[in-house]
Amino acid sequence: MKKIYLLALIVTVFGLTASAQNDFTASTATAKNEYKAGNLEEARFALQQSLAEVDKEIGKEILGILPKSIAGFSFVEANDNVSGNSSSFGGLFVHRDYGDTTKSVAIDLMDNSPMLAGINSLLAMPMIMNSSDGSQKVVKVSGYKALLQRKDATQAVGGYTLQIPFNQSLFTLDFDGAFTESEVTSAANAMPISEVAKLTY
Repeated sequence: MKKIYLLALIVTVFGLTASAQNDFTASTATAKNEYKAGNLEEARFALQQSLAEVDKEIGKEILGILPKSIAGFSFVEANDNVSGNSSSFGGLFVHRDYGDTTKSVAIDLMDNSPMLAGINSLLAMPMIMNSSDGSQKVVKVSGYKALLQRKDATQAVGGYTLQIPFNQSLFTLDFDGAFTESEVTSAANAMPISEVAKLTY
């Protein structure tokens, strides 16, 4: 398993941009020197910095395969965001916005999300397939189980939240505004979920 992970890391590193490669090389060199000097905590930190650079490049690839529009709304390029910390919490984070102030869609992808265990537990419970008030249900998106939740009707802006767990990641689509359930599921099924899942494996 370690060999597979190392091979995947090496392949990813060769695909890094020149700037990211420089940051990666500097961090790994620091880690090696700190390790030789017996400074294990500093070596670990430097390795985490190296992996964070890999996470960022993976995040950029994910942004590159996400659609330019959803439900008729174009993406807001200025709001695209990618980060990575490669610690036990957080890791890769990708964000993209679509739409405007009246209707919008936001995509968030987060590795090691603190919500991941809870969502997986809910999806595994047969009684949660559909809530009695219809505000929560389990749906299939591109072959993946997902939790669809209708936002509280008392909120100023209606909408839905769709959460799709895969690997160690949580892919969330947040629809704000007067969207129908069919619009939400259609937009979600147009997402390249399988391709994103492969990049986060």
